Amino acid sequence: MFFLNIVFALVCLDVVIGLTAVVCYILVLVKMFRYEESTLAIVCLLTTPFGIGPVIALIYGWTMTRQWDLKVTMVVWSVSMGVWVVVACLVLFWVAALSGSS
Repeated sequence: MFFLNIVFALVCLDVVIGLTAVVCYILVLVKMFRYEESTLAIVCLLTTPFGIGPVIALIYGWTMTRQWDLKVTMVVWSVSMGVWVVVACLVLFWVAALSGSS
């Protein structure tokens, strides 16, 4: 039961962190549209299901950080993506531990 509580807490944390990353992605897309980078924003939106759009937006957002005043958004997005990966790996570890113990 203790392991299930840990897994549940980690999954909830992962969802919150993932939502934070999605909000930052949307903020960068809004800035793209606002600063007349509509084509790039549309390409990012169309390639989002393949995982390419957020990567393009993350890289382009960092290159335009000063011009578009995106420092806080980009830092929050980058940190949330890093933490999201770590938490997802912990969830996989705990699920594997639960599967092996039964």
